[in-house]
Amino acid sequence: MEIIQCPICKRTDATQKQCPEGRDSSKVHCPNCSTYEISGTAFVTQSNKSQNTRLSFAIRERTTNGKEYVKINSENYKQLTEGIDYPITIKEKAELVLKIVFKDEKAFIHGFDLNDTNRVISNIESADEMAKVIRLMDGKEWFDMTRDSKGGTLLSVIGKGKEYAGSILFPTLNSDQIFVAMSLNEELAGVYEEGIKKALDECRLTPCRIERREFNAEITSKILDGITKSRFLIADFTGHILQ
Repeated sequence: MEIIQCPICKRTDATQKQCPEGRDSSKVHCPNCSTYEISGTAFVTQSNKSQNTRLSFAIRERTTNGKEYVKINSENYKQLTEGIDYPITIKEKAELVLKIVFKDEKAFIHGFDLNDTNRVISNIESADEMAKVIRLMDGKEWFDMTRDSKGGTLLSVIGKGKEYAGSILFPTLNSDQIFVAMSLNEELAGVYEEGIKKALDECRLTPCRIERREFNAEITSKILDGITKSRFLIADFTGHILQ
């Protein structure tokens, strides 16, 4: 394994390992792009091009949490960059930077150096756009910022940033609504009123229970909406028959 410049994002601390003999490809691990396999031809082609922000972001999105094993060749660039939910606006890109720093334990503790090489993690396409993202974050007071002589900015999450990151990553964290899923059988009315609802009332929490018996598209939508807006879900399986 050798240290190389990533052919996609141009970061200089990526590593490369040749695939088993007989395959004209290598496995690259890049802190920006994540891990991917790339053919020899594609490696040369991308190395001779400028930083490919879109492809870098697409690879990272596809491989996060082991969702997909990416193989890059000279014919599938377009396919790899399709179907990705790219952040478009300056606000979306700034929020993604905040979420990335907030979730990364090392960056959260020691700060994150946003610079012209690693800006690709948030689909920031140029130094000018990065400056706009930094100005927006500075105005929101999400980070304590320290600028360096090389054009990078060290970001350390502070109070407002922690609070906002929590609100967008865990939108129901402060909700007082609790969704209750249980049979509408009248025999269980006492269980709900004297047990579940009474306990929630004492905890100053608001139960959400769909009362209508008809099962249709409208009810399904209401159930999903209720669950989405609830902090927790209580499920009572009394009377439920396993298939």
